[in-house]
This record gives sequence, structure tokens and C-alpha cells, in this order.
Amino acid sequence: SLRWWTGGEEACLPEMPKRKMDYDTIFADQLIVDGSQLDEEIQEAGLTHGAFYECLFRYNHYVAEGVPDSSIAPYNSLWMANINKLLDLSTFTEALGERHAKDMVQDMHDESRQDYMRAIKRAVVDHIFGDARARERAGVPFVPRPPVPHGAVHFVGVEGTQGGPPEAWREALAASRERMGGALTTCSSSSMKLLELWHREFDVLLLVHLPPPSSSDLVEINAFRSAQGVHCTEVRTLLEGPWLDKAANILHAHSDDEDAHDDSRGFFEAVSALLSTHLRSVVDRSIHAYVNFFQRFAAETFSDPSQVLRLGDNDDRADAFLTVSLTAQFGDIRFTTPLVKIEEALLGIFRNFVVSLRGLQRPDVKLEKFPDLERQHLWEVSLDEGHVKVAEEFIAGVIRLNLRNVERALELYDEYKHLLHEEARVRQLSENLALTREDYMAQVDKLR
Repeated sequence: SLRWWTGGEEACLPEMPKRKMDYDTIFADQLIVDGSQLDEEIQEAGLTHGAFYECLFRYNHYVAEGVPDSSIAPYNSLWMANINKLLDLSTFTEALGERHAKDMVQDMHDESRQDYMRAIKRAVVDHIFGDARARERAGVPFVPRPPVPHGAVHFVGVEGTQGGPPEAWREALAASRERMGGALTTCSSSSMKLLELWHREFDVLLLVHLPPPSSSDLVEINAFRSAQGVHCTEVRTLLEGPWLDKAANILHAHSDDEDAHDDSRGFFEAVSALLSTHLRSVVDRSIHAYVNFFQRFAAETFSDPSQVLRLGDNDDRADAFLTVSLTAQFGDIRFTTPLVKIEEALLGIFRNFVVSLRGLQRPDVKLEKFPDLERQHLWEVSLDEGHVKVAEEFIAGVIRLNLRNVERALELYDEYKHLLHEEARVRQLSENLALTREDYMAQVDKLR
């Protein structure tokens, strides 16, 4: 462990866990491209990728776990009071409502405190790791993004601005700030109203309506696919109609507001990006819901069909949502819907809802703001996006596992298949006039 002094008492950074860590697995999502600048710097330092990952892991461990909260000076409430004053929270209260504004400010306070605590902890750890011996003992060969020592870099900027800019500059700066307000429209009153509209009425929408666990309402695949299609269409209609109409009304009121900024293309591009993000959130939540739904059926082992037959009325049964019927055709037992068609239908539901929100008009198109606008619609989600492909592959894998087990149910009927041919054999016997009563009774005994 590493030791330092706090208030006359000796403290220490805790030791790393004793268990062997697989750093390549921990950082599997952090790709270092061969030949990149980072890769070259790692090689110049004489490190492997594994040693680099281990250093990052150890450093983060000491920052997160090494400095107790009790040794850090408490957060000064005056700092947040000054931030609130600079933000002019009355503007947010008027646009969002008092409750939403308070929640937003509280979230900001919490994030600021967390950032403060981590920054102080990191400063302590960086100070300790300024000593090469401390880095060697801790197995941290380098400090990621080391702080620049005070005075090492000359100050570049305007001197004498403590407490604000000089009085002579303030009028020009106020005019510049006003001009920036016309360009940086992210936090305009209209965008705030659009956010409130979304979170109040539409933020909970899903493009799928899935049965809960252990539901007794089992349905055929065609009924399930039809129900999902109807629900998806209803959600699109809701977004294409009420949501976009209300958004257009908000933006129309913005245009009529004398105090509003000019209706530049930049403003409506920002609004279109905001609304496209809302649509994407519906698709992403639906993908997450569909993946979680099939996660229920991603068992490593499945019950054998013969075992299921032996279950009693009070025994627990595996979760299910589909029923697959059987039929006798051409002397064989078959599924009324081929299993490959069931797989195609379930994956088709996924692909359909992912792209179901394509073609929704931008609000400036509804308002006929720019007749020459090249892009007429909000951004769409593509089936080629990485997270969509990963989700589809997982769902397809679960479906195939379960359908292979379903196919084993046909084995239960193997010993009865000969009965499917008895009708033709009985007809042959009845037409054979040479058979005696004893011959007929012998055939009946065989069936017994």
C-alpha cells in the first residue's frame, strides 16, 4: 500500500485485489488500433497492451478506492450558489415548470459534487504518483493525463479579469453574448418546451407490446406477429400525428414571438436533431425490450419433451408465449407452421419496428419554412448499425435454440405414426373377400 500524511495521521492507499485480473477482457471494448499514435507511444514506452491496460486499471482503482471521503474538504455550497446565479434559473422555471426545473438543478448539484470528489481524489493520487518510487511500488508505470505543474506553462489570456471583465468591456461582451444566443439555440424556450412535451407524453412509448413472464395467453405465431404489427402502426401514428403536430405548434408560436431569435436554418437543424434523437430513443428502448424478452428464453439447457409430459398441474413449467399446432400430412406428423417460418416471423417483427419510424417529416417541412430543403425527414435508425446487428444476432440465436427443442416434440409421436396408414390398410382388408372372420379378428388383435 502507499502511505501519505493527512493532518498528522498516517493514511494509505489500499492494496490491489489479490486475485489475478484479466485486463484484456476488462478492456475488451477499448480497441487500440495497430499503428495508431497511441500504439506507437505504448511501444516507445516499452509496454505491451496488457501492461498498458493494467496501469489504467490500477490507476483508476487508486483514484476510486484509495482516498477516503472523510479526508476531503467538504463541497462549498457558495460555489453552487454562484453557479445558480450565473445560470439565471428563473428562465428554466418559466420554460419547464417549477418541479422539472428543481429536479434538473438537483441533478446538476449531484453531478457537480461527484465531479468535485473525483477531482480531489485524483489530485491526491497524482501527487503521490509524482514520486517514481510510489509508482513502482503500486505497479503504475505512468500517470494517465498527468497534471501540468503550476507555472510550467505561461498564462495566455486576459490579465486582470478577477471578479469579471473590466467595466469598459462589459457592453461589448453583452452584445456578443446576445448574438451567441441567436446561434446557440440548444437551450431556447422552444427546445425546452419540446423536451417537456416529449417527456410528459411520449417518452414511455415502445414499438412492441410483449406478454409478461409466465403469461397464460399463448398464441399462434400469426396472431403474435399481427398484434405486434398493429401496435407498431399505432405508435407510429401517434408520433406522426399528435407529437409532430404539437411540436410544429410550439415552433410556430416561436416564430410569432417577437422576442424569439431569427428562424435560421441552423435553428431548425438543431430542432430536427433533437426530435430525431427522441425517435431514436423509442427504437433503442424497443430493441432493449425485445432483447430482454428473448433473454427469458435463453436457457443453457431445455426440458426434454418427454419430461414435460410427466409434469403435473401444480408443477412449474418453462416460460412460453407461443403455441405451435401439429397436423397429420402424407403419413407423417408435421407442424402446421414450419419452424423456419416462425423464426422468420419473429425476426421480421424486430426488423420491421427498427425501421418503422422512417419517413417522418421534419417540423420545418410541416411549417413550409424552406421550400428548397434537401432533407425532408427526420433521421432514421438503420438495420446496419452495430448495436442493431448485435441485438438481432442474439435474438436469432435464442430463437434457433428454442426451435431445435420444439422440433424434438415430434419424437413423441414416432411410435404412433403407423396408425396414420391404418385407414388405407382397413380399406384393403374390407375389399379382400377371401378373408375369413378369423383373419379379421387377427388384425383387430394386432391393433390392441
